[in-house]
Amino acid sequence: MCFASAARCCFKKMQIVRGCDEKRNVLVYMVYSDRLIEGSPKNSTSTVPIMPWGATDVPKCAEWIEK
Repeated sequence: MCFASAARCCFKKMQIVRGCDEKRNVLVYMVYSDRLIEGSPKNSTSTVPIMPWGATDVPKCAEWIEK
């Protein structure tokens, strides 16, 4: 786990985890609830590609992770 954050809303606790897929140079976000809601946990996964956007050097996803 490289980055974690928690938010409390309506008695539901959410966790946010950010990781790095160095092979594909993307940030990976996973959001999940650590409480069961209607019998199943709620979760979501998202990816964000790191693009050069006009820069000559493409930044690496590891540079975006807090240490």
